[in-house]
Amino acid sequence: MINKIVQSMADAMAGIKDGSTVLIGGFGAVGQPDQLIEGLIAQGATDLTCVANNAGTPAPAARIRSAMVPWGTISSSILPWR
Repeated sequence: MINKIVQSMADAMAGIKDGSTVLIGGFGAVGQPDQLIEGLIAQGATDLTCVANNAGTPAPAARIRSAMVPWGTISSSILPWR
């Protein structure tokens, strides 16, 4: 079996390149992976396609949209619920 445990968020984000598609779990603020979102911003990849259940409305669930869009991280999104 492949060991998928990493030592840091930077290691986890290492394979994400500009133009990648990223799947983000959770529904609004419930189960939303805040460390993943922060890690994507810190990692610096741009032009990402974000696939999530929703972009989060209202705040604080709006993390995906409010945190990532201003940084140019997301170029498009696939969101069945706002």
